[in-house]
Amino acid sequence: MLLSYQVLIMKRTNDSTDIVSKIQDEMDLFEPFDVNGLCSTILADNEFSHFKTASLRIICSFMDWNWTYNIFTVQTLYPQFVESSRPILLFYMGVICTLGYKNFGMHESVQSIFDEIKTFLDKENHELSVIACSFVKNFDLDLAGQWCAKNREKYGNQPWFEQILSKNMF
Repeated sequence: MLLSYQVLIMKRTNDSTDIVSKIQDEMDLFEPFDVNGLCSTILADNEFSHFKTASLRIICSFMDWNWTYNIFTVQTLYPQFVESSRPILLFYMGVICTLGYKNFGMHESVQSIFDEIKTFLDKENHELSVIACSFVKNFDLDLAGQWCAKNREKYGNQPWFEQILSKNMF
């Protein structure tokens, strides 16, 4: 019932409702819910979208943590990220890690995603590094603070830098 309510809110507040409509149409407790096409649509786009992020969160909440971690993250999301190093995919891993943490605390599956995200703090790709820090701060503020101190000279004059520890960017 809650997910149907979330879908209705999203449909009323967003102009682009294709994904939400597909989710709502396919949500039936008595029929198999094939999410592969929906997830492929979300993962194919390189641009950040609150709408697609919310859609991914709804799908992961509906399907349960076992599916989210074992099927979606391990078999689909992570291999695509390893192959392409697309920043949006690391962002989605952070979203899933945060969702898992809110529901289960630092369970070993959540910890494994978090540990993978942490490895990108020291990468040369600044987009991956910034995204990693933005999620790490939610779990380990000291580590995020160390990243900021280390990178102040490199990124300190960027408008987003001072906000990275003080506010939730995502």
